[in-house]
Formats: sequence, structure tokens, C-alpha cells
Amino acid sequence: MKKNNKIKSSLFAIMLLTTTYAIAQKDLNLNTGRVITPSLPFLLINNDQQTTGLADASVGLLQYNNSGIDNSAKAAFNKSDFYGSLNYSNYLGSLVNDMSISSIYANYKISKNDNIGFAINNFKGGSILNTDQNAVLLDKYSSGEYNIKLNYAKKISEKLAIGVGLKYINSSLFNSNSVGGIYFNRSQKLGADISLFHRGVNHDFDDKSEYRYFGKKGRKYFDYGFTITDLGAKLKYNGDNRFSFMPTNMKFGVSYNIYVQDKQKLSIIGEVNKLLAPTPPIIDSDGHIIKGQDMGTKSWIGGITKSFNDAPEGIKEEIKEIIWKTAIEYSLEEKLIFRAGYFNETKMKGNRKNLAIGIGLNIKDFGANISYSVPIGSYNPLGNTLRLGVSVNLNKKDKLDMNRPK
Repeated sequence: MKKNNKIKSSLFAIMLLTTTYAIAQKDLNLNTGRVITPSLPFLLINNDQQTTGLADASVGLLQYNNSGIDNSAKAAFNKSDFYGSLNYSNYLGSLVNDMSISSIYANYKISKNDNIGFAINNFKGGSILNTDQNAVLLDKYSSGEYNIKLNYAKKISEKLAIGVGLKYINSSLFNSNSVGGIYFNRSQKLGADISLFHRGVNHDFDDKSEYRYFGKKGRKYFDYGFTITDLGAKLKYNGDNRFSFMPTNMKFGVSYNIYVQDKQKLSIIGEVNKLLAPTPPIIDSDGHIIKGQDMGTKSWIGGITKSFNDAPEGIKEEIKEIIWKTAIEYSLEEKLIFRAGYFNETKMKGNRKNLAIGIGLNIKDFGANISYSVPIGSYNPLGNTLRLGVSVNLNKKDKLDMNRPK
């Protein structure tokens, strides 16, 4: 098997094998780094280049126009009747040349208070050569996963919106081939998202609401957002009776926004997120549980509800499972946008740390976004990768609710 195919097979094996408790007990030492490893990890990858330049810290930030992929409720506040974008990123680009993630996002405002959205995310694993011990080619197949998502967002007041999403997920990483003596079948699944977004208090300019920034009039306020994504029953990847948990993810984000004379906007953003999936227990050399809980006996609902107190080391370890991000975005007349962010995960839970930078340009109805991620410390498959996106905004009605404060 060629080097690239060995890399891919190893990657996919890790992605799948670590999601089953019975295999993890035997093959992985999880006691020194109990990383939560649910199924379908590609669902945790954000490929919206409007927000990757913020290190994904965007759930609580209202931008010029939004795909809504990070928080579907935000799309209810879009300025445009229609927003669409195409996004592309290499994956493991420093190791292989045929793995990538591509995405299509679209939102349409059906009324002043209602918005519908559509998204397709496709993870391309490239071509895999399946060979025997003598390097004789047995099979060649294309590997990958994708999901199709429908969103609905509704403003229930001028400041608050809620959103729901339903997605169809299809995974075919190994195309029913054997890895480590275990056959992995194609898998199909349904998942659901729920979200909320609240805008800051908005006032007209007057003597009481004016602030001074750099000697100019301005205003300031907080926004916040909340999401739970990929709710769904456990997933069966392989030919036996082992099931894996969905990558249910909870996020809460805030943004402190400063407008200067309604032309310049500075946003300081913070976000935390936690996987709502079981924590692996502490095990001995024979695979017996010393401390913690047997993940295999939990239902998918139990995996979510107990994910807040199932860590073997208690609250100290639960806190280590929280990923935090911080970012800053500066917008000049919503035409030129500069972004930067930092992503932090504790060493025990994966040790992913990276800086991100991005720039956006909007000219009339069209936009372009570029982001770049720089890993700090451990390797990140999306590190040192230039990520590209283009967008379009169309207005055909006079009922638009402006994005920025009124």
C-alpha cells in the first residue's frame, strides 16, 4: 500500500476505532489522556470561511450576513433576502493531496421574521487502495462522508431568535472493507440542531446613548448565542453490535461590539464548548473499569445528560473538557473585515491549540473570505492550511431588518 493510503487508513482507523468503547479498552491507553471520541468527527469541522478566521468563535457574533451554519438562529437577522456561499479547504494538506472539505450554504428570508437555510458539507477522503499482505491490489474505492442540512430560524422578538436544524448524514469511509479484522459498513443517520441568538439593546443616537471612541460618536452592546448540535441516537459503524455516540456539541458565545459612527465595528468575542458525549473510564491492563462509567451501557440520551458528571476525576476533569476560544473582528463599512482568533483545548483532552487569521471583502452583492490556521504544539489536520470561500447577497424586497443597531 502506498504511503498516502497508509496515512489515510491510519487516520480513518483512529476516527472510527476510537469511537467504540470495547475496542478502545483493548487498543488505546486512555488513562493518561481520556479524549472524548464520538463518531462522525467530520461534523465537528467548521468549513465556513466567514468564521474560521475567528478560530470558530462565532456562535455569539452577528456578522454582516451569516450562513447560519454555526448558529442557525442568527440567520433570522440577515440583512439580505438571500445569502449563499461556497467554501473549500484541504485536509491533511501537508501529508496528502486528495483529501478536502467542501461546503455549500444558502439562506432565504421568507418573511421579516422567518428564514430558511440549506447546507451541504462533503468530506472527501480520496482514493483508498485495499491490498493484501503481498501488496496485491484487491479493491480501489473513494472514501468520504457528507451531510445535508435544513435550517429554520424565527425571530420571536426584535432582539431574540431561535433556530432548528435537521440533517441527513452519510458515512462511507471504508466502503464495507475490513480494518483490523473488523468490517465497517456504510452508515446513514439523522441528526438535529437547536439554537438561540440574542441581540444587544439597541438605541437611536441621542445624548444619553452616545459614547466616544477615538473622539467619535459610537455605541456598544453585548450579543450572545447558544447551540446544541448533532443530537441523535447512537450510530452503528461496523458489522457487530457496537454502537458509537453522535458528536453532540454544546456551545455558548458572547460578543462585545463597538460601533463607531455606524461605519466601523469592533467585536471582541469569547466562546466555550463541550462535547455532550461520554468520557472514557480509567481501565486496567485487562480492560476492566477501575474508575468511571461503562460507556457501552448508556443510551444516547444518557450519554448526553451524564456527560456533565461522568469524568473519572470528577469536576476537575469535566472542566478540562471545556474548549475555549477568543477572537476579534474589525469591520470597515461592512466591506473590509479583519479577523483573528485563538482555539484552546487542554492537553489531556486532545491538546489542539491554534491561532487563526482571516480577511473578508464585500463588493456590492459579492464577497470573498480567506482564513489561515497556525497550529501551536500538537499537529492539527487543518493547520497551515489556506481556506477559501466566496459568497453572494441578493436583496429583492424592501422589508429587510438591518443587521446593525438602529
